[in-house]
Amino acid sequence: CYRKHSFPPGVKTQAKNGHPNVNSTLTEEGKKDSDQTQKGEEQEFRLTAQQYHSLIALMQQSQFGGSSSPQINQISSSMSTSVQPSNDHISSSLSHFFTYSLIKPIAVKLPNGDHVYATHSGVIKFSDQFVLSNVLYIPNFTFNLISISKLVSSLHCILTFLPNSCFI
Repeated sequence: CYRKHSFPPGVKTQAKNGHPNVNSTLTEEGKKDSDQTQKGEEQEFRLTAQQYHSLIALMQQSQFGGSSSPQINQISSSMSTSVQPSNDHISSSLSHFFTYSLIKPIAVKLPNGDHVYATHSGVIKFSDQFVLSNVLYIPNFTFNLISISKLVSSLHCILTFLPNSCFI
C-alpha cells in the first residue's frame, strides 16, 4: 500500500530487487509519480481526505477500544464495573412510542463516561411491517438509536447503506 501511495516522510525504502528506489519523484501536488514501475499492477484506488481521516479514526477506535465494531453506548442493570455492550434501541422522546411501560431503571454508560438511566421500555411502530420492540427510553439522551444487529435479527431483513439512503 505504501509503495502505491508513498511512504511516510523519512522512511528509506528499497525496490523489490534490493536496490534503492531512485526512479520516484514528487509532483507539485506532493503525490508520488513513478516511471514504468506500476505497469501491469491493479488500478490505483484513491481515498478522499475525508475518507482517509474516517478510516484512520475507525482504525484507532478499533485499536484502543479492543472491538471491531463501534460502541455508541454500554448498558448494565446496575452501576457496577461489569458493564456489558448494549444491542438495544434507544429513544429520547416518549412521543415516539406506540406503547410503553415503566421499568426498573437501567444504567447506560455513554462514550464520554457519563451514566444516564433508561426509565421506560416500549414499542415504536413505523409501519405494520416495521416495528421496534423493547426500545429503551432515556429522557436526556441526545440521539435516537436503532441497533442494526437487533433490527436485522428481529425483522429477518437485510440493510443496505448508500451515501444518501438506506434500504431495508
